[in-house]
Amino acid sequence: MSRTSLVGVVGAKHWGCMADAMARCLDQIIKSQKTKIGLGILYDARLFFKVVLGQETGMFFDNPPARSHAHALAWKILRNCPALRSHTPEETDGHFRRFADFLKSLASQPTFPLDKGWCKQPAVPLSKKNQITAIDLRDFFAALLRMAAGESRY
Repeated sequence: MSRTSLVGVVGAKHWGCMADAMARCLDQIIKSQKTKIGLGILYDARLFFKVVLGQETGMFFDNPPARSHAHALAWKILRNCPALRSHTPEETDGHFRRFADFLKSLASQPTFPLDKGWCKQPAVPLSKKNQITAIDLRDFFAALLRMAAGESRY
């Protein structure tokens, strides 16, 4: 089995649905409204940053071509977010690690039933630092969604 088959999986179009849902959920969280994030959506958001950072997961192995493609995609998205533009690779990777850590903290929240599935819901209001991260991450996912929409036209 070829390990390079996953390169196509990490395009912006593939992540568009997740980006749309996460941007809306994060917007509600920022506005201090109780919101629920579906476990599948949260899993996909975490998976995106695990691929970007090259981390192994239970269902996804570290694939250098997929990681390179995802990392280039994530850098391109950051260039479309004025507040997140970085001047060094270390700053850019710092954004990715900060986002991954924030999503991990969301995954540790209580689990509740949602329609026919399960969801996570923040139990307490966000700290000032996490609120800034949520705003940045919402902007990141909104830029990813715009990029996915651009890919869909062609």
